[in-house]
Amino acid sequence: RPENIIDEFRHVIKTHGTHVFRNGDSNTPGKLIKDVAESIVNNRLEVEYALISHVNNLSADSFDLLKRSGCFSVFFGVESGNQQIIDHYINKGLKLENAKRIITECRKNGLFVVTSYVYPSPGETEKSKKDTYRFIKESGADAVSICTPIITPRSTWGNKPEEYGIELSENYFDELMFFTPALFYPPTMWKPLGYKINGKDFFEIARESDQFAGSLEKEGMLTQVMDDAALMAKHCQMDFREFRNQVRHYLTVGDRANMERIIKTINRSASGLPAKLSV
Repeated sequence: RPENIIDEFRHVIKTHGTHVFRNGDSNTPGKLIKDVAESIVNNRLEVEYALISHVNNLSADSFDLLKRSGCFSVFFGVESGNQQIIDHYINKGLKLENAKRIITECRKNGLFVVTSYVYPSPGETEKSKKDTYRFIKESGADAVSICTPIITPRSTWGNKPEEYGIELSENYFDELMFFTPALFYPPTMWKPLGYKINGKDFFEIARESDQFAGSLEKEGMLTQVMDDAALMAKHCQMDFREFRNQVRHYLTVGDRANMERIIKTINRSASGLPAKLSV
């Protein structure tokens, strides 16, 4: 119920003083998203938030309401720019034509749009790679996240890996329980997973993923910035790419002082106080 979510907003604002949130549910029903946004507006609740959704769950007439309710950024998992990969390998249940339309409508209403793609996917070909690259450029999202594939239990890939050209190590799912992707780092810096896809091991897959993101970056696309990171960058009054690069650097070298400085700036801004990043 939207009333319960509004109550949670109010509780967190009162208890912790923050007015900035992220809806981290990957498949929230569109009606609930819209009802919550209406409740935020009707209750004059001063919040700002990032939202994860599915392109099938939102309609064009809801984006103005989302913007007025305080939504800053929206994340959509498109996964591939090739319809055959989506239909036969990812089973996402979306049509690329609709995804492109939803991305365009979001941006028209002033929402920062992040889309993600799994690359290279099982079944990936040179044609599907080119299709995905072209779709990313033509669809015009503000930022793109290129994701190295992860095979999870009870997923289509996890249930029938051999049908998708996937080989899993004997203890793969046990090891996956303790795996945490370091999303601010390139996947080549992650702890390797025990799988092969299309005959390639994790490092080969991760390297292809990095190179694909790097090619987009060279053409001016903002990559590897998620919806929540974009919102944090805004509250640091920093350029999105600069925020990504600085945070990645500070985490890599263990610069605790500068990380604390950024965290304090975000918290100060999120609580409604002036945000000034000290030099």
